[in-house]
Amino acid sequence: MSHFYPYEYLLSQAHTVGEDDAVVIFSVSSKVYREPVELLLGREEGRRPKLVLVTMDPRHTLRNKVDEVVWLPSSKNQNLAHYVESQTVFMVFCDLLTAALANGWSA
Repeated sequence: MSHFYPYEYLLSQAHTVGEDDAVVIFSVSSKVYREPVELLLGREEGRRPKLVLVTMDPRHTLRNKVDEVVWLPSSKNQNLAHYVESQTVFMVFCDLLTAALANGWSA
């Protein structure tokens, strides 16, 4: 089961996630999630969830702190002549991932 937590809720409920959970952070380039990531990294072995960062910035400040990084294309990092809204790329990624998981795909 998946849950979408706003930033403040993630901070207050970080103690409820464990080693069988994955925390997926969507961030174009912001440092906003540094505090919850540090909080989760401080958990003892066996109680730390898997941390996944989905970003469009190959130099994102959290890239070396998480277990996995998914780097998505953007107008900027692909040198596109036309602007593509970042949220659109995130939504398409979510749709593709959801479809893959619904069809039985696993990593």
